[in-house]
Amino acid sequence: MVSRIVLPLPGIRFILCFLVTDAAREIVGTRTHIRKPWLSPAASAIIDQKAAARKRGDLAERKRLHKAFKTKAKEDREAFISRTIEEVEEGIKSNHLGPAFKAIKVLAGGKSSQAMSFINKADGSPCASFDETLCRWREHFEAALNHPPGTQSDELDTDADNTTVDPDTPVTCIGYVTTLCLKKRDPDIIDCNFGKD
Repeated sequence: MVSRIVLPLPGIRFILCFLVTDAAREIVGTRTHIRKPWLSPAASAIIDQKAAARKRGDLAERKRLHKAFKTKAKEDREAFISRTIEEVEEGIKSNHLGPAFKAIKVLAGGKSSQAMSFINKADGSPCASFDETLCRWREHFEAALNHPPGTQSDELDTDADNTTVDPDTPVTCIGYVTTLCLKKRDPDIIDCNFGKD
């Protein structure tokens, strides 16, 4: 009979996590980060050999590997751009612009640097940070959307009271316009008067 070792639950999780991580590191390995997406594994190997030659102090080997790397990197870049162009052309033929946007992002460097906006504060000086820009937009929309109520106008009230319906306008048109105005507020309203004389 096999004896069981009872561990508290957090201990089991720790052991399992350690075993899985250790096995993954041993079997799969770690991912080498390549800064240039077009570099092939052969070019990366040349970089590693060049670094080893530098550590050994072998200047002649380092120069030779540097020339080999430049040649290989140029070939890899041309092949990468050709593949990217083909993918973009195929996407455009099928009216799919995703590959084009992806190619632009990759070829531009993939890093999206947030450009400084040219938003000025209320006093006219430029905003120096992203937070100041957000604050300025908040101020702008608070001022733009929060108006004081309109002033009372006796002249407009008198004109509204004295306005009569034009006898040449058919009643169905007034009903239609009224229904359209109501539909703007509630699109589920059904027009019952349209088309009647």
